[in-house]
Amino acid sequence: MKRAALLYLGITCALTWPLATVMHKEIAADMGDPVFVSWVLLWTSGQVLAFLSGDLSALSRYWQGNIFYPEPLTLAYSEHFTAQMLQALPVLATTDNVVLSYNLLFLSTFVLSGLGVFLLVRDITGRPIAAFVAGLAFAFAPYRIDQLSHLQVLSSQWMPFALCGFRRYFETGRRRALVGGSAALIAQNLSCGYYVMFFSPFVAAYVLYELAARKRLRDWATWRALGLAGIVVALVTLPFLTPYLEVRNSGVGVRSLGEMTSFSADVHGFATASERLKLWGTRLVAFPKPEGQGFPGFAILTLALVGI
Repeated sequence: MKRAALLYLGITCALTWPLATVMHKEIAADMGDPVFVSWVLLWTSGQVLAFLSGDLSALSRYWQGNIFYPEPLTLAYSEHFTAQMLQALPVLATTDNVVLSYNLLFLSTFVLSGLGVFLLVRDITGRPIAAFVAGLAFAFAPYRIDQLSHLQVLSSQWMPFALCGFRRYFETGRRRALVGGSAALIAQNLSCGYYVMFFSPFVAAYVLYELAARKRLRDWATWRALGLAGIVVALVTLPFLTPYLEVRNSGVGVRSLGEMTSFSADVHGFATASERLKLWGTRLVAFPKPEGQGFPGFAILTLALVGI
């Protein structure tokens, strides 16, 4: 595992070079969303650190970002990045360098994505090389290249850890694996609001599949353990969703159906590559649209077909 992690780190640094040499002063990707995310990290970490220093009222200000005054709940106008903030908190607290913190988070999405899939696939197949290749496919999938400025979209790294934890629970019956899978699911939920909607139903379907495949649909002890885990995940996740419902109900920032359609991926995206891809970026541009570059990569498709 250590060797795989080091290889993923080396590949990440190579593909993002020269970012590793200017981590403390040059922000990754561009000066758009990453700068905004840096503000979010500073605001939320500031409230947490103030709370830890004895200001018990600090957490009540968590969602009251210092933008768009006097509007309330302005942090909920976008992603809250709480999981990323907690991940970077030690660096933020010790260095007070949000650029360094952001860049470390950015690089970690690739390394942890690869490592998570490596662990999951190795657990399924018992083949480290196949697991390593699968990790490469997930961590460096072409569609991620088009999302380099969107940390929340890049932050899908906790998905494989969650699936690996739940699978290990079904394999071994160990509660520690269930706790690990649940913790990873919470981290994923607090990393990206989109993935709460996309990934949570998938996890539920996967758990039902495991129960059916292992003929444990009437194993009430397993159901109790899974139910308790689900309750804990929901109790932690829901407080980070309710501010968005409040903002939506107030009528602020509600997207029209046209906007949703325009900025949503569709089936055409699979045949449209990001212009940042050197090989296919100028060739697969049949259906260009904002947020519509979902080309999965021919190498990944070929490996998937071979696997089938």
